[in-house]
Amino acid sequence: MYNTGNDLTDAILSDKQKNAGDNIKIEFEGSLANVPADNIEICVLFNNMIDIAFENVKEFCGNSKQIVTLKAETRAGFLFCCVSFPIKGEIKKAQNNVLYHSFAYKTLKNLAEKNGGKIETSLSKNRLAITTGWAINNIS
Repeated sequence: MYNTGNDLTDAILSDKQKNAGDNIKIEFEGSLANVPADNIEICVLFNNMIDIAFENVKEFCGNSKQIVTLKAETRAGFLFCCVSFPIKGEIKKAQNNVLYHSFAYKTLKNLAEKNGGKIETSLSKNRLAITTGWAINNIS
């Protein structure tokens, strides 16, 4: 289903999409071709980003059809990833769910810091985005 440049990430995205049901579609943009192919932390990154998106879309958007966008690129020795997803209604509550109550977000934050990076959230036009950047040469 996906061609990210990384076979493990392709498998994760395909499995997540298969189990998402008919109401959520994952769109991927970018390439992971310059990222180590067997890196487990990259798998944790994408798995957790998608889990966060799915949980919040289901809670705050109901059963209407939604698109989760996942972007990844490598630049100047860093891997940059962003997942964005729609939030209807209680946007601040959704952001607080992600930042303060999500084990997946805490895991992403710890991994980013471990690999010399950071993680941020932002709101724009009823979409919540989680963005992270990691030094590729620090990924273990």
